Amino acid sequence: MEKPREDELMILKRKRIDRLKQDLQVALEKEKEESKKTRESDFGIEAEGFGTWSGPSVQIKERIQFLEDSITRQPIPDNIVGVDGGITKEQFQQNIRKYVFHTNQGGQEVIRCSGQIPSLDGIKLPILFRYGGLNDGGYVNEPKTQEEFNALKTSLSGHSRCNVELSRCGIRILGSVQFPPFAYTINLSDNDITSLNGVKFGRCVEINLARNFISSLKGCHFSEGTTTLDLRDNNITKLADLNIRAFPRSLERIILHGNPLMDPDGIAGYETAIYNDIKRFISVPPPIPSAPNLSEIGGGSKQKSKTKRKTRRKVKKTNKKRNTKNRRKK
Repeated sequence: MEKPREDELMILKRKRIDRLKQDLQVALEKEKEESKKTRESDFGIEAEGFGTWSGPSVQIKERIQFLEDSITRQPIPDNIVGVDGGITKEQFQQNIRKYVFHTNQGGQEVIRCSGQIPSLDGIKLPILFRYGGLNDGGYVNEPKTQEEFNALKTSLSGHSRCNVELSRCGIRILGSVQFPPFAYTINLSDNDITSLNGVKFGRCVEINLARNFISSLKGCHFSEGTTTLDLRDNNITKLADLNIRAFPRSLERIILHGNPLMDPDGIAGYETAIYNDIKRFISVPPPIPSAPNLSEIGGGSKQKSKTKRKTRRKVKKTNKKRNTKNRRKK
């Protein structure tokens, strides 16, 4: 997959920062008005001392800071992964368990990487598998036999699926990355992804691509089982670029808030319209074929034989008339 020129990505980031600064001003004005209302009680007494309320402005400021830091950060080549001072993708793949395996205390299995990974193209993320639930000493392994793999697929313990948490990893290219086949969520939010061409997400329930720079979904593949697709704050400008017919039948929710395609006030209408299109294109079963003519099934030969008999009778009658005329002439 081709990577866009670095300056194009920087231009997109600066445009987003400018838009976020405008949103910040609006949020600050709204919070100022809300704070005035909350400080005044019904009896005209200020109600203070109930803690500080953090509104949307805090989140917007944090996002602006994150984007500004990403612009000033020294870029990493696509064939390097920013862990252990910088290693090659081949070294990262060979020791991938060292860099991405994390298990939470609650037993939830998570694929996470704290370093910068500019390109996941060609990387195969491992399948997580926990033997014996929570009493196995915390070791996470990949199934080595078909029996273990079947147990992974059919397990109802909650450990048969993992979460892929690769948010804020500086990912620019996904390419032919292989996600775990039974991931529950794939979180790729707050990265530098601009294209999904050739990406296969595999079987997962939720896909989070929020706050990237994606302009089109053409060329990517979604599998049945995906119910939620989060595309908020990307760069989608046309409905045609969503490639609705490629969405799985199982999709129940698509989030598009913050794309330049739509007016923020009418976002619910856009999402509803797209959802209806999805249901019309992929959820409605194909029309039942019309019933074939009887001549095309069992009664065909009989119909043909009756027609032949009628034709023969007509020919015989015509021949009799001719013979009768000829005899009279003689």
